[in-house]
Amino acid sequence: MSSWRATVVPALLLVAMLSGCTAETSAEETTTPATPIPQDRAPAAVGEAHESEVPADWAEPGDVPVTPVDDLDGEARRALLRIPASSDPVDQACTRQDLTADLTFQDAAMGHRYGHLTVTNTGATDCAVRGYPGLGARGAWGNPFVNELQQNPMDLHGHYLPGGDEYVPQALDLGAGESAQLSVEWTGALGGAESEPLGELFLQPFRGADTLVVSEAAEVASDLSMFTTVKVGPFLPHDAEAEPDSG
Repeated sequence: MSSWRATVVPALLLVAMLSGCTAETSAEETTTPATPIPQDRAPAAVGEAHESEVPADWAEPGDVPVTPVDDLDGEARRALLRIPASSDPVDQACTRQDLTADLTFQDAAMGHRYGHLTVTNTGATDCAVRGYPGLGARGAWGNPFVNELQQNPMDLHGHYLPGGDEYVPQALDLGAGESAQLSVEWTGALGGAESEPLGELFLQPFRGADTLVVSEAAEVASDLSMFTTVKVGPFLPHDAEAEPDSG
């Protein structure tokens, strides 16, 4: 009897162990990888440019023709960003093809300029924005601007949002034709008559996305130049009362 047990029991244990391994392997093979949650990062800032970042001969127009903005591919436009968007794409994220962006002047005081950036969903379906946009600029002479740039939790009047630095942006769903807004301020080292004027202002709706050109920026922010400090708030619901009085 003891001889039978010595033979059969180890065999049964081996079968049980192999069955367990097979079950674990099967479970591992059928597990669906988790979907990454779109990350929204804290507001960021980039300080004064190192001299190695400043374009050579930036102080005067060059002899080389400026590449038209429509001839720049997505990579070249993203390379002009001084700071990227804070949020990864969310569900139904707005793309460059969905949006238009325009800059309107709001106020000026003691070397400060204030405006609103408005992004509008011109597509046929809903899309969403969230967080702080990426921003960058190119001068009319073709030089990439090396602005000090800050993403700040400020409302459409330039005041800190509830929670201050702890403010958490929410995704905004934009139906066809609907808009979101954000505050923008430019100050310090404003351009003068001899400075390279603004050519294009680029806005990135989400991290890694293609950028769009902000309409009217060169006219509205003509004194935004190479070393101007720029502050930008998060996407917020459109507020008609925050618009300047046209009367």
